[in-house]
Amino acid sequence: MRSPAIATAIAVFSVTLTAGCLRHIVADVPENVMSSPGAETWGVAWLKSHEGYAVTSTSKLNGHSSLHEMPTVILESGRSENWEWRVMTVPALDTQWKAFQAEQHTQKVEREAQQSGNWLHTVLTWNLAFERAHRAATYLLGREPLALHATLLLLPDGVSYDSKITERRSDAVPLTLAFYWTKSNPTDFLGAVSTTMYEYQHLLVDDGIIARMGDGLGNQTANDEARSQCWSDSTLLALIAGSSSHMEWKLSNAQAAAALLERSEQVSRTAENSGDDRSNDGGIPFSEAYMWGRFFEVQSIAAYFRVKNIPSTRVEAKDLTRISSVMSVCRAMTLAPADVTNGGYPTSQIKYAPYFPAQVSSVEVNP
Repeated sequence: MRSPAIATAIAVFSVTLTAGCLRHIVADVPENVMSSPGAETWGVAWLKSHEGYAVTSTSKLNGHSSLHEMPTVILESGRSENWEWRVMTVPALDTQWKAFQAEQHTQKVEREAQQSGNWLHTVLTWNLAFERAHRAATYLLGREPLALHATLLLLPDGVSYDSKITERRSDAVPLTLAFYWTKSNPTDFLGAVSTTMYEYQHLLVDDGIIARMGDGLGNQTANDEARSQCWSDSTLLALIAGSSSHMEWKLSNAQAAAALLERSEQVSRTAENSGDDRSNDGGIPFSEAYMWGRFFEVQSIAAYFRVKNIPSTRVEAKDLTRISSVMSVCRAMTLAPADVTNGGYPTSQIKYAPYFPAQVSSVEVNP
């Protein structure tokens, strides 16, 4: 369930999932997946509050070693429009991060990103990353996003960590999530930013900014997960735009995973002879909503690409038009929600909307 390396292809529904999810503090992924060694899951629960916002954030990292130092050091903090963010870590990683930032290559890439107006090149600083994430959220929503106060906790790779943090704020929705980071693979922090956007989208649904779709809890959650995955992927594309990286959505893998889920449901119903949580409303079992959501996201992107005669769902980060095509699907799913459990998002409702300004060149490449 770890976020894959940025420089490699991202095969949706590969053996390793990019994120698990906890909704309302109950897992919408199978328990055996949640508890497997090395699994990483995050989640948010919207709490009723008479004033402002109240959210419980959950991070569960099934590492193999103990955490000896708590993340008490403020690594960086800043503001991107109506978003405030801070990154906290342990003393050892504070030193490593500062060494990474001081490297000549890091500073060179940062300068090049800034020269493009922070549209192109893989971002290597938190400030530029959150600036792009806010820009992507504004595009997807078609307006200024809900005020956010995000805290990201960076932990040493492989430690075990399990936390539930409840926060209340009057001015912005609070969100605190924990992630691994290591200097040997420094761009992992981009996955932390995109996963934060995954959970942020859930809060937009909980707040009523984005309408719920589907009949029954399982179907509604699968719709929500599909859109969150699209928000995460859109954010990641924005973070790596113009670089030599790429992403790929493999419908064949998604279809195989869906078939496995179907067989699993049939076996479960036969064994118990009393149905599972799908039988309550005839929809998707809540415990499988996350994985079905991923399938419906892939199905929606693949269908749109097929209609537009785009030959492959592999997206090179230098191809800004194709990046905009993926993000156009996610924008449609956000602005005009439809029940994706009925075969994916309707392609007839997707209008191509360029994400990048006309003056941004698609030939600039991260060296």
